[in-house]
Amino acid sequence: METKVKIDITKVKSGMFWHEGNLFSFERLPDKKIKAVVELVENGVIYGDLTASELFDIPEKKSDMG
Repeated sequence: METKVKIDITKVKSGMFWHEGNLFSFERLPDKKIKAVVELVENGVIYGDLTASELFDIPEKKSDMG
């Protein structure tokens, strides 16, 4: 069963990154995978470029533990 997350769509703008967990920001969030880049928000629907998830891979984290 998929969990629904309430999004304040009035704050979502074109050019924002759409991260996993339905987080939106104008800059990449560390350690969050990008699902899409928002292209348009219209009539309560968010349209995004889904190819962004392939373009913005998360680099591997390196451990500082000895």
